[in-house]
Amino acid sequence: MPLVARRRLQLELGGDGVGSGLLVGGHNGSIIRFVFYFVNDARFDHPKTPVYASTMANTTSRKVPDHTETISSIFTARRDLLHGVKAAVKGSLFTVEEADLLISLYGARDLGWNDLEHDQAGYVTYRQLESFLVHNASLLSRRIIKLANAKPSLVEVADGDVAAGQHFNSKRVRITDHGAKAIAPVWQRYQAMSAELLRGIKDDQRIAHHAVNTAISQRIRERRDGLGALFTGGK
Repeated sequence: MPLVARRRLQLELGGDGVGSGLLVGGHNGSIIRFVFYFVNDARFDHPKTPVYASTMANTTSRKVPDHTETISSIFTARRDLLHGVKAAVKGSLFTVEEADLLISLYGARDLGWNDLEHDQAGYVTYRQLESFLVHNASLLSRRIIKLANAKPSLVEVADGDVAAGQHFNSKRVRITDHGAKAIAPVWQRYQAMSAELLRGIKDDQRIAHHAVNTAISQRIRERRDGLGALFTGGK
């Protein structure tokens, strides 16, 4: 890599000594670390020839995070994201848990989400919802009843589809047209928040981030009935 053209460094320092700094240059805008020497002598109005110590790319290399740090960062991000989620839900008259439920059903019926199992009519079983919801899946039945009893109804409940292998005593639920209309603005605010949070982050970084999170979720789901293997290195 060609060295940066030597430039006159204006020094306003007293006494003899040594200094260092970073200078941008080179053919690709690399950052070049340099060391310069200066003397307090009127005969010299510029530093001695810089001594280039090392070079480094714009994307300074960093150590690979520890495995625990990587996983912990997800919990940290979730904690901080709650502030944004609450802001997105604010003004909708829904709680965060109700909005989570409605958006999940909205995604299954209208947005083509395939990670929440549902039938062609958009119905999702209670059991599927309990394992899918992000925000406090407890009291799910109570929330569904509340939304179903709204005027007009935001969700509709049906008995389990025995022909599809569901238990005769199970329940399934889907969002109504009114429910979709009511939750759509919340989803749009969530999309806007997501875009703002990811502004300036390169596409390849987003792709890698999404892939890692997806892989983690997939591995946990595959081992949900035998999570002890996570602590023994089992596969």
